[in-house]
Amino acid sequence: MFNFQRPETLREWLSLTASLRTRLQTMPPLNPLYLPASDLRLRDCQEPPSAMWNTSLAATRPRALIQMATGASKTYTAVTSIYRLLKHAGAKRILFLVDTKNLGEQAELEM
Repeated sequence: MFNFQRPETLREWLSLTASLRTRLQTMPPLNPLYLPASDLRLRDCQEPPSAMWNTSLAATRPRALIQMATGASKTYTAVTSIYRLLKHAGAKRILFLVDTKNLGEQAELEM
């Protein structure tokens, strides 16, 4: 055992009707016309990777690699995925790693 959960956390987990994996499998399909900011939408090059990521989660393959060309707004696609995890799957914490300060600042602006 690596850590011991607080009683409040255990109580919350017991009250959930579905596990995180089940919630990931039942996320609604991506609607590219509706995103958190109503004036933004996914570009054509962002829709297929986002849809395939959703398919991967539904097939119980939670690890995925999204490969996109330079300038294809990978950061925005990642932020959209994070938003969907928080809203539809009930995720509490998401680790977002970057290898340069510039990418971290760009991700912060997108969020």
